[in-house]
Amino acid sequence: MLGRKNIGIDLGTTSIRILVDKKGVVINDKSVMAVDKNTGRVLKLGREASAMIGRAPQDVEIIRPLQGGVVKSYDPTSYMMQQYIKQAC
Repeated sequence: MLGRKNIGIDLGTTSIRILVDKKGVVINDKSVMAVDKNTGRVLKLGREASAMIGRAPQDVEIIRPLQGGVVKSYDPTSYMMQQYIKQAC
């Protein structure tokens, strides 16, 4: 999938940045997810999920899988990284 691309990933509490060699920053988004409480399906990532804070319906949970500089929730963080790496490459 990545081939021979060199990438750098900055997993931050508030934002995620992905840099690709010779392209610079290709992803700079919020570390937030909107998840359906009933199905567990991810509805929105990043800025779109952040915009839902305080406005989400009761069946939608807004989560921050990275808190205090550490991974709080492994599976959501893994999913988020997979999506962002696909976008970057």
